Amino acid sequence: MVAAGFLSAVCACAEPTGVQVFFSSELMPKSSRWYSDPIPESEWRFTLDQQADLPMTRIGGAELPVISIDPDQSFQTLLGIGTSLEDTSTYAMQKNRSDEEIKALLRQLVDPVEGLGMTMYRVALGASDFSDGRSVSDHPQGFYSYQDQKDGPFSIENDRKLGIIRVVKLLQEVAEDCGQDLVFFGSTWSPPGWMKDSGTLIGGKLKREHFADFATYLRKSIQAYADEGIPLYAITVNNEHYFVPKTYPGCYFTFWDEALITREINREFLEHDLTTRVWVCDHNYNHAGNAIKTLNGYKKMVPKERVVDGAAFHHYGGSVEALSKVHEAHPDMNIVFTEGSKWGTEGMDAIVQLFRNWSTSYMNWVTMTTRTLDEHNQGPYNNADILSPTMLVQEDGYSKEFYKTPEFYLYGQFSKFIRPGAVRIDSSAGTPETVSNVAFRNPDGTIVVVVVNQNPWVQRFYLRMGESQTASSIPPSTVATYLFPAALPSMTLDPVAPPQIIGPEIPTGTGKILKQWWLDTADPFKAGDVYAEAGIPNNPSGSALLSEMNTRDEWTNTSITLLRGYIHPNMTGEYTFYVIGNSKAQLYLSSDADPVNKQEIAACPSWARSFEQNPAQKSKPIHLEAGQKYYIEARQNGKKKNGRVSVAWDLPGLENQTVISGKFISEYVE
Repeated sequence: MVAAGFLSAVCACAEPTGVQVFFSSELMPKSSRWYSDPIPESEWRFTLDQQADLPMTRIGGAELPVISIDPDQSFQTLLGIGTSLEDTSTYAMQKNRSDEEIKALLRQLVDPVEGLGMTMYRVALGASDFSDGRSVSDHPQGFYSYQDQKDGPFSIENDRKLGIIRVVKLLQEVAEDCGQDLVFFGSTWSPPGWMKDSGTLIGGKLKREHFADFATYLRKSIQAYADEGIPLYAITVNNEHYFVPKTYPGCYFTFWDEALITREINREFLEHDLTTRVWVCDHNYNHAGNAIKTLNGYKKMVPKERVVDGAAFHHYGGSVEALSKVHEAHPDMNIVFTEGSKWGTEGMDAIVQLFRNWSTSYMNWVTMTTRTLDEHNQGPYNNADILSPTMLVQEDGYSKEFYKTPEFYLYGQFSKFIRPGAVRIDSSAGTPETVSNVAFRNPDGTIVVVVVNQNPWVQRFYLRMGESQTASSIPPSTVATYLFPAALPSMTLDPVAPPQIIGPEIPTGTGKILKQWWLDTADPFKAGDVYAEAGIPNNPSGSALLSEMNTRDEWTNTSITLLRGYIHPNMTGEYTFYVIGNSKAQLYLSSDADPVNKQEIAACPSWARSFEQNPAQKSKPIHLEAGQKYYIEARQNGKKKNGRVSVAWDLPGLENQTVISGKFISEYVE
């Protein structure tokens, strides 16, 4: 339940005079610096910061994009927004801390006033890819199940020894103190090895003769957690069972196998009076079709008294629109998002699109890690190059200190304001090039609209509901949350302009860059000027217009690729450029729009995997003026099938290596 006076309680402020607004901004998304040399929080732009209330007015005013909200058209009901309490996270939470200190940390996650108000939590039933049970298991990497031997006892004692149960119970205490109801659900990464044809937790397929044994195993897991005072609202059948990892627990079974397994689970749960729900699939969007088939088979075999009530998904593959197809095929089943984590405003837009495609939840995966990423993580995702963002990072050594990443506050733009039981309502979708959004009506009648601006410029628009509107502006690379009171005031005010935000405006480019190519050219490592020999820039083999400074081709022989046009910076400051190629590549920039003045600013001397593999690929900081146009040119001379060239930049004050695209570019004109 949501308490009365939710709007004022959530921000500990006076009663609102209009629409309340909160901002959080991304900073250096995807940068490994967050685990080595983090930016102090005092230097961040917005961290769930409240802005001035916006007045509601009559419709009208300047020509601006409009987000139309229709509270009378409703969709799914929110189960919850939350995060995981797997072994790596709970280890970091416990490190060097007493119970009271752990509770203080957890309060930042669960408390709706002092923290993020997260209400939904995932526990791993046994070892996952973010775990290290070497202190409790004989396995070289510490992986374990609750019954490693067929004739051995069933026990969750390892979860107790590792402190997982300790942290969950402390979270329950904090939640009770701040009046939050919690939802816990569990996932196995693998059945015990003796149930599989591999004989181990790693690899293999669940044997059909052990389907019933696995159902019993899941039932015992639920009962064991219940005996600890931790009720599991739901379980997934198994984490990502269409993928068989080679370095951590996993298990393969088909969609039909899953239907047969859920039939056994159904029998087991009914026989033992369990009310825990079951979610099928628990894998990526591209397996939505398999989820539909599993549910088809399950429903045919179990016509009534079903324990399965949904399908669970992750976002590591496929398109989010596939979730709507699952809903269309099985409207009586919930769509549940159970694992994912993406950086910055791109990640927040992914949450928006998830909710717009019928998901009843969002679950962040891996809440916290130690700064030394492999300190308590025996899975493969324990280095900064491939780790998705964690909200919290524990300092090394004996310190009790931890710090946040910007994603902590970005997630809060959703979890702090959209409460369990909220119903999604209709709103016009928008686009990544403008703003995207999702809207909910809370149980107390308040309306929440989360708007994402992924662009590095200010966006201005109207939010309209019925005969009223409010005008708003969002800074670059920022998420805004708007809280509308349950009872809208009478509309007596004339339309007003959006609040003035000083920041970069939309750049003036056309969104296209000229690509030309020459085939059957000289070997790129041949002595001499192979570009002049090819006659560049005259007589290309072909040309095209691209929407970004990035292209990849597979030619049958040696080739030269040329990208050229203009860049249109929208803020004055120091820019850093990067170039990458599958062979030799050079990047040129002029001090103005004239190509005659171009100078080489970066080069890729040979094949490279990343933008910083070779120091020469990165330019020195270059001062550019907002509103000016600068000629830019990238060349790549490649051997057979090596036709890739890509150009990225860091905007002033950011280190995000973004490929130059969209309104920042325009095609070269003679």
